[in-house]
Amino acid sequence: MAKSIYNCQDSFMKLMVVSPMPNAAFTVNDSDQCINAQSFNFNNASSIQAGTLNQHLWLLNGQVLALWNVNNYKFNQIGLLPIRLIETSDSLCSDTAYSNVTIYPKPKADFSINDTAQCLTGNLFVLRSTATDWNGISKHLWWVDNALSSVDSVWTKSFTQTGWHTFKYVSTSNTLCNDTIQKLVRVKPMPNAQFNTLKPYYCNNEPPALLTPVVPGGLFTGINVQGNYLYPKQLFEDTVTYTITIDNCTSFSKQGTMIYPFPVVQLGKDTTLCQTESIILKAKNWNSSYFWQDGNTNETYEARKPGV
Repeated sequence: MAKSIYNCQDSFMKLMVVSPMPNAAFTVNDSDQCINAQSFNFNNASSIQAGTLNQHLWLLNGQVLALWNVNNYKFNQIGLLPIRLIETSDSLCSDTAYSNVTIYPKPKADFSINDTAQCLTGNLFVLRSTATDWNGISKHLWWVDNALSSVDSVWTKSFTQTGWHTFKYVSTSNTLCNDTIQKLVRVKPMPNAQFNTLKPYYCNNEPPALLTPVVPGGLFTGINVQGNYLYPKQLFEDTVTYTITIDNCTSFSKQGTMIYPFPVVQLGKDTTLCQTESIILKAKNWNSSYFWQDGNTNETYEARKPGV
């Protein structure tokens, strides 16, 4: 109503409508997640007393998404990140919901190995975690050829079979973020150091015996060994050893034998005997057996007639 200085009056009426405000709200499945294992689900929980919600705008990581819900969303950065949901009603009233999520960095999984290629005999792989994380490492898991084997930061492993083997290591940080790394190691076969079987003994006048290895390229050693031959000269016990190295793996084998002196029989010069006389012939030699013309096997023979 308006009134002039002359007391003239006039009035005007208009209907005013006050629309309800929307109530913007949302939930998130997990507000703290790791950068390499994240899947955020933002569920719209907005409401309004009267009217409808016509527009839903999510402000995420610099993006604007016009969706009721946002599922399986992934951020491309770490840290404390803001989340906003703007709800607008059919009467153009709007409300904004605010929240934050935390994206943790993943740890850097790594480990050292004392030697990635070892010989089968005596192999011992020493693995040591060198994983790092800004908030520390809380857990270690090791797999060998897909079998869980240890939970320690340092451990050792030996193999009974040659070939390639896989070590997989998973480190877990204090913020429960994981990282995985795997490395290959090789167990090398041992070369075959066997060689042809020696006789249990040789006489010292025999020709040299050829030594033949299964795998050539190694070295024979022994008292009577020269090159790849056994020369039976020096008497009595001898041990022949063959050593071979392939791909830095060394094997050896040994065989024992004996070198015996060749027997020598010296009966002396011819002797003239009277008809009723005899002579004792001695053929004594070390570690020898004897056989005379009459079948006698003693080391002596009594000659009673000519023509022994």
